[in-house]
Amino acid sequence: MPRPELSQGVIWYDGGLKQNARAAIVSKIDFNTICVNIVDPNLYSMPIKDGVHHMEDYDAKEQMRHDNGCWDFTEQDKRIRALLAAGSK
Repeated sequence: MPRPELSQGVIWYDGGLKQNARAAIVSKIDFNTICVNIVDPNLYSMPIKDGVHHMEDYDAKEQMRHDNGCWDFTEQDKRIRALLAAGSK
């Protein structure tokens, strides 16, 4: 599974649903999950979700995705990763 860096911005999907995308910041990295602080412009504090799996982690149970959501890299990070991968060939 891909791993983000601590404090990196990612996209968090509430309930694992793409239509529920929100910005989040990685605050902890575990073996195969992360903890994110969710950015919500309507709140003064940042809600926290722990045990969040990557959206392509097919080992994650559906209930985990529903309860904790899932995450993915931002589109900008995906483009940078693709350029780096192409340059290293």
